[in-house]
Amino acid sequence: MPEDNRADLRNADLVTVWTGKPVEAEMVRVILQQHGIDSIVIPKSDGGFIPAMSPESADVRVASGDASRAWEIILEAKAHSSEQAHPKKVLFVCTHNKFRSQMAEGFLRALGGERFEVFSAGTEPQGPAPEAIKLMKEAGIDISGHTANHVDEFLDRDLDYAITVCDDADEKCPVFPAKSKRLHWSFENPSEFTGPPAEIEEKIRKVRDAIRERIVDFLR
Repeated sequence: MPEDNRADLRNADLVTVWTGKPVEAEMVRVILQQHGIDSIVIPKSDGGFIPAMSPESADVRVASGDASRAWEIILEAKAHSSEQAHPKKVLFVCTHNKFRSQMAEGFLRALGGERFEVFSAGTEPQGPAPEAIKLMKEAGIDISGHTANHVDEFLDRDLDYAITVCDDADEKCPVFPAKSKRLHWSFENPSEFTGPPAEIEEKIRKVRDAIRERIVDFLR
């Protein structure tokens, strides 16, 4: 076990902030060191050897004045690790699964990375519209491989969030299990836009950008 900072803590009042496998204890020591907190790893063995010959566990100890902050850092690291190991499952729903839900899926996949598993569906699914694919590609995101999905396919899924992105879907969306947090984000329906093609495209672009801003807020 590392001895490099034992001298600094030898005369300090030490507190154990973590106990576990020796290799994990060393990882905790490194994490605390990255946050400016000195710590020592004390190996332990059920055989009663001091020092432990074949340690089965180890304590991580810090000066008593650093204990509170050390616990905060360790809890934060554990939460982050859990989040990475168990990504949040998010479903976006709109009526036709053509524009808004597909765009939201594309943005969260791109911006959220491994923190999320993302899906989209519709109450009357038709799949991503060519205009949606074109304008998302303009934003640097390829949704051409997305499929059309019916919202009922997800009723038995273990979702963390079910997010409706149009008012009609919010009214018709089925009830998901209690664990799923239901959110509603209202965006205009690009399928109802009228006017010259260039004007319609610009209106869709504004919806796209509004969805991206909402995804960024969600990630914050």
